[in-house]
Amino acid sequence: MSSSKLEKTISVYFDEETIFAIEKVARQRDISISTAAKMLLLERLSQMKAI
Repeated sequence: MSSSKLEKTISVYFDEETIFAIEKVARQRDISISTAAKMLLLERLSQMKAI
């Protein structure tokens, strides 16, 4: 993950099943749902070599 400062906020809409899955990850790692969503997105972008 990049250590650069945060620059923008985006809103993303997910279905209930996806929200549940993100909440599950957040609970398992004892982090907020927002942090979990950001972490998952950044991990996937890294896997895709997009970042």
